Amino acid sequence: MRRLNHAVETGRAENVTEVLAPDVEMVTDEGSGHAVSTVSGATQVAHRICSILIDGADSGELTEHNVNGQPGLVLRQEGEVVGIICVDVVGDRISDVWVVLNPDKLRHWNSSAK
Repeated sequence: MRRLNHAVETGRAENVTEVLAPDVEMVTDEGSGHAVSTVSGATQVAHRICSILIDGADSGELTEHNVNGQPGLVLRQEGEVVGIICVDVVGDRISDVWVVLNPDKLRHWNSSAK
C-alpha cells in the first residue's frame, strides 16, 4: 500500500502503473444510482486510480489503513470518509483493486469515527 500511496502522491499515472500487475482488475462502487464499473489493465486502472485519488486528495487526506483485513487507502475530505480502496497483492504487484465511493456503504466509517 505504501508503494501505491507514494506513486499516487507523485501525481503521475506512469508511477502508479509500476506498482500494478499488467492484468490488474479494478471494481468501483460509486453508488447513488451509478452501476458498479470494472476496469482492466495496468494503464487503464492507473488512470482511474489517479482520477479518483489525486482529484479527491486535492481537497482531502489520503491515509493507509486496513480495510476488511486487506491493505487499503482511505480518502477523507473535511474529516469525512469519501472513498476506500483495498487491494490484493501478488508478489510485489497489485493484482486486484476494489474502490468504494458509495456514501451509503461508507456511512459506518464516518459514524464510528464520531
